[in-house]
Amino acid sequence: MPMTSNPTGVRFPTSLFGVLVFFSGSAALIHQLLWTRRLIDLLGASTESSARVFGVFFLGLSIGSAAAAVLVRRTPNPLRVAGLAQLCIPILVVPVIYLSNLTDWIWPNIGSEITSGSSGFLLKSLITLLFILPPSVMMGLSFPLIVAGVLGLQRGQLSGSGINLYAVNTLGGAFGVAFGVLIALPQLGNFASMVLAAAIDGLVGIALLMLSMTPQTSKANPETHNVAQESPSRSHPMGHAIGLAFFSGAAVLALEVVAFQIFQLAATISLFSPAAVLFAAIVSLGLAAAFFSRFRSALMSNDRYRMMTLIMIVSGILAIAAPQLFMLIAKQSNWFASSGGVLPFVLKLGTLAVISVGPAWLAAGLIF
Repeated sequence: MPMTSNPTGVRFPTSLFGVLVFFSGSAALIHQLLWTRRLIDLLGASTESSARVFGVFFLGLSIGSAAAAVLVRRTPNPLRVAGLAQLCIPILVVPVIYLSNLTDWIWPNIGSEITSGSSGFLLKSLITLLFILPPSVMMGLSFPLIVAGVLGLQRGQLSGSGINLYAVNTLGGAFGVAFGVLIALPQLGNFASMVLAAAIDGLVGIALLMLSMTPQTSKANPETHNVAQESPSRSHPMGHAIGLAFFSGAAVLALEVVAFQIFQLAATISLFSPAAVLFAAIVSLGLAAAFFSRFRSALMSNDRYRMMTLIMIVSGILAIAAPQLFMLIAKQSNWFASSGGVLPFVLKLGTLAVISVGPAWLAAGLIF
């Protein structure tokens, strides 16, 4: 079992951090799923509502990751900051838990005419930003700092562990979506499910703080700093990499919005369609990271730019084929003709999402 250690002799199994990022990812996606449910109840069931929550969620993750890139060079203990960020999440989701109570006064006072058109769009976007963005930023802040902490413990030799942690975190998110739809919401309800996700965040935060109190973690950042100081020699392609990451991420989210619209054909005005799309996207991206970690030597041995170009072409072809494949399975094979209840319907919907749209996300995930 791989271990993280330093000269103090204190050793941690890397799998311990894998468990923490798995549950952190699970809680994050449970939150996102429940936020979508809560905002749909408040703002109306539509592709626009689901896309708005997803967009704000990923905006928060990107802001948090950008903040982590700055903090990792300034903090001697990234794990401690990650633990504090995790502990902030339960506090910041409290307003979302009581969202309906906090916003009941809005609609009677502003009138129904302002809820449509550009004014309605701005108002709904503002509500989503106020409630969803702050906890999303903390979620985006936590994971990069955990990876930075592990990097310090391994004396800058992260190798494939960072990719593996990303894969575990992403697949944990897929588990969170499945758990939320199939177990948490039916058995616990919206309120208790949100409390459960917040409790998971709190426990992960406490565990990270406990790990940060060990002697070696306070010395982790110098190693990370040294690695950062060695990167200027590789700084030339960084601008291209950032641009590629930006546009590939935009394409992934754009495909999610398109998939929302397509899957409304099978699950009209339902939480099931955004959940199925989200599950397929997260599973595909996690599997892409795991695949790359396993075969990175082969993928990186040739011209990487030629390989990325080939992958982008394949991803584009698969994205174009996704709607046709969806219609082929859902219509011609009567996929949903005899669903047999909610659970089989949800499983079939998730399977259809993975089969039809998943390959495009899988290919796109290899680029990142």
